[in-house]
Amino acid sequence: MVIGDREYRSTAFALWLTKKKIYFILRLNKSTKIRPRYQKYQALDSLELKPGDKILDEKVLVTEEKRKERFNVVVYWRRKYNNKQLPNPWYLLTNLENKEEVLHDICSSWWHRSYVS
Repeated sequence: MVIGDREYRSTAFALWLTKKKIYFILRLNKSTKIRPRYQKYQALDSLELKPGDKILDEKVLVTEEKRKERFNVVVYWRRKYNNKQLPNPWYLLTNLENKEEVLHDICSSWWHRSYVS
């Protein structure tokens, strides 16, 4: 399993990992554009979200490049916890198909990284 922050968001990298049969979760910039099936491209930050939302868009095109590979995108905005609210949702590119598994893996990884660092 590869978990990467925004500097590893390349669709070419995601495709390479997929071909090598390696699971991944890569964090996307909020300005990244996606295109769900039968819809137009839209920036992730244009999605209407509220704290507590968990969304899985399956098989979407990511960015307006010529590549036509489709990936899954999970969007998660943690609800208020201990009177603290994350300012923005997380936008995650993945080849996993279960959003709860994605969120468990990413939350465990980022908690561990921030705790150990």
